[in-house]
Amino acid sequence: MMVANRPGRHRQTQWGQLLGPLARGERPLRIELFSRLVAAIARGRLQAGDALPSIRALAGELGISRNTVIQAYALLMNEGLAASSPRSGFFISRSEAIEAPASTTAEQRSAALDGVDWQHRFRGSAADMPRLLKTSCWRDCKYQFVYGQYDAHSFPIRQWREAERTTMSVSSLRRWGADPYDSDDPELVRQIRDRILPRRGIWATDEEILVTAGTQNALYLITRLLVGPSTRAAVEDPGYPDCVAVMLMYGAGVDTVPVDGEGLVVDNLLPEASLVYCTPSHQYPTTVTMSRLRRQALLAHARAHDAIIIEDDYESESRFSGQAIPALKSLDTDGRVIFISSFSKSLAPGLRVGFVVGARELIAELRLLRRFVLRNPPTNNQHALANFIRYGYYDSHLQRLRRTHWARYAMLRNALERELPELSYPALVGGSAIWLRLPPEVDAAQLATRMITHSVYAEIGDWLFRSPHSRSYLRIGFSSIAENLISDGIGLLAKGVRDEQAGGWTAGRLPPADRLIREPITE
Repeated sequence: MMVANRPGRHRQTQWGQLLGPLARGERPLRIELFSRLVAAIARGRLQAGDALPSIRALAGELGISRNTVIQAYALLMNEGLAASSPRSGFFISRSEAIEAPASTTAEQRSAALDGVDWQHRFRGSAADMPRLLKTSCWRDCKYQFVYGQYDAHSFPIRQWREAERTTMSVSSLRRWGADPYDSDDPELVRQIRDRILPRRGIWATDEEILVTAGTQNALYLITRLLVGPSTRAAVEDPGYPDCVAVMLMYGAGVDTVPVDGEGLVVDNLLPEASLVYCTPSHQYPTTVTMSRLRRQALLAHARAHDAIIIEDDYESESRFSGQAIPALKSLDTDGRVIFISSFSKSLAPGLRVGFVVGARELIAELRLLRRFVLRNPPTNNQHALANFIRYGYYDSHLQRLRRTHWARYAMLRNALERELPELSYPALVGGSAIWLRLPPEVDAAQLATRMITHSVYAEIGDWLFRSPHSRSYLRIGFSSIAENLISDGIGLLAKGVRDEQAGGWTAGRLPPADRLIREPITE
């Protein structure tokens, strides 16, 4: 079992290699040693809790006097970077937000060690791509209208333990413990084929199903296989930025297509678009469901222009009202639709299990490509999930989840009608968030930032657009907020909207802007 470093617990560290030979004559050795240690902390080589060597050991390894080490350690403790314990010796006490001393020999040496110009070698940087953003400070808020986070209290822990327990039998271990090369757990494929897909109106063979490490992994594999510099792809706007990012990384030209009350506007698709990505069951993020007529029009367009459609069956399992519309894939008669789905929103994001359904030739090639990326998703997770579905636990969990989401949505809708009746949003038939349009004079980013000072977290919608827009949308998630907190949270949000409209906001000190908008987290 791994144990975190504690004071007095020495790592097997080559201190001479870490700190390097001390420059003699330029300045006192105690300052030189102190600067080397601070630089090591600043660069993450030493972390809070890491033990420092004894005075005798470090002096011997560096060939300096014990007095020099004592004085350097004293300087570290004066700066609050180190502490000592009678039985544990010296250890690093703080490592966050440490800056290396300017113009030090240690800093110059570190730069020399990292002398490779990595930016020049990168074939494009993922940091420059559009991506999902979520701020870490939502965890500190009382009213967490955050999207994409599951409710730990709703997770079926007892049933999942039972499903995992059965994977530990000798016979099960033989099935998932060996290296399957590029194969998937046959029981999970069977459950997807027989239990999951038919309720979406899809019938497939085993050779038409590939298990993935979630939706993003599926999108990456498909894009890697089908997209190149000559590809023109069409995506929804607003839409899923991580899909746009992976397409741009492989050189595709990306066109945005608006979304209305019936989903993606097919009439705005360009004939040159050979690949179309859409979320017809529950549009991301507006929540609208693509109408039957619009689905038929999309398929007709793809057939007429020889295009391929990636159908992301986003949040279809969480539908809690109305009659479900069969998947777009179920209407596909010539194999143009690639269907992707995952268990992240319905079960838990950390499970990271999803699947692709497509033509046999496509799945065979994707399977070979997946082998070079991650071989295969963890087979123990696959087998546990297969048992969870086979025992009926997944279906019963979905029923409970739908009831929970319906109750929270009803509470949220009532609070919005009472506190902000003038605001508009699509009526939900499922999902776990409301796409809320604010008054045009209210800047969503400014409102969301200021609401954090009142312990209310709501997500800004503007980074989900690629075309110019009004900057007046919030995404109000309700998957992880307790029902009894919703009304008060919306009351505070309503007060924030009124204050923004009046221009008389008197909030307290705001969090740093970079903390609010620059921390990417995959949903």
